Amino acid sequence: MRCDFCGHDNPPPVWSFAQKKGFTVVTELDTHRFEAPWACCEICKPLVVKRQLHLILARAQRGMLDGEMLNRQERRFQRWFHKKVFQSLFNAGLKDPVPLEPGTD
Repeated sequence: MRCDFCGHDNPPPVWSFAQKKGFTVVTELDTHRFEAPWACCEICKPLVVKRQLHLILARAQRGMLDGEMLNRQERRFQRWFHKKVFQSLFNAGLKDPVPLEPGTD
């Protein structure tokens, strides 16, 4: 299982953030609906609680580059998309984090 914020599996996610309400992100290519709780690793948890978007995006960008060869345009799109998703998530509201249930995938 990977952290829904940074995409890393080490450290594994141990927290869950439920949304106060769902939201939709529309791009040129697709429409994405988000309603499920977000799995979160120990490193991302304080960044999410403090809404430190730039630091979450930096971790997510590093997570995307692990084992992937993205060109400059693809990296820019991925950063734009993640920024839009995380801003929408923060605007929709998050409940307080709770420990992730063992065995949850």
